[in-house]
Amino acid sequence: RFDNNVQKHAKNTNPQIVECHRIGKTQLIGADYENILLRFDKAMNQEEQNLIIEQYNLLKEMLHPENPLRKLLSIQVAEWET
Repeated sequence: RFDNNVQKHAKNTNPQIVECHRIGKTQLIGADYENILLRFDKAMNQEEQNLIIEQYNLLKEMLHPENPLRKLLSIQVAEWET
């Protein structure tokens, strides 16, 4: 069940927030999502394997299974997974 304010806000925000609501999450993740994505990018640039995997796993939980970004991230992470 969604709070009415959350639903109103989600209609005017980015697709990740809307997707999050479709899979049953009740909180907005916009800021968290952006911070995790930035940490993921930084870890990739610095080639920090543990942090790459950690941030990727968080992003996987946040993104809808059919989100194209999820597939792109999995391709990026493939070389780092052991």
